[in-house]
Amino acid sequence: MSNMGLEIALRNSGVRMLRANVGDKYVLEEMLKTGATLGGDNRGHVIFRDGESTTGDGLLTALRVMEIHGRVRESLSQN
Repeated sequence: MSNMGLEIALRNSGVRMLRANVGDKYVLEEMLKTGATLGGDNRGHVIFRDGESTTGDGLLTALRVMEIHGRVRESLSQN
């Protein structure tokens, strides 16, 4: 759940957005059904399906962002 700005930005970037019922359980269920690798819910949880954990934990999200940032070697403010 987010504002229309995110939906427009995703569409303009060619990112397909799907909707699921509220809650990590339902988001993950939709992700598994459609093959999505990234999901989120209305409480700000971000769910990565490509790792070992499918929780929406904020600390895990921060670690994943740092991991990606380390690989890309680009300022987080760049994009």
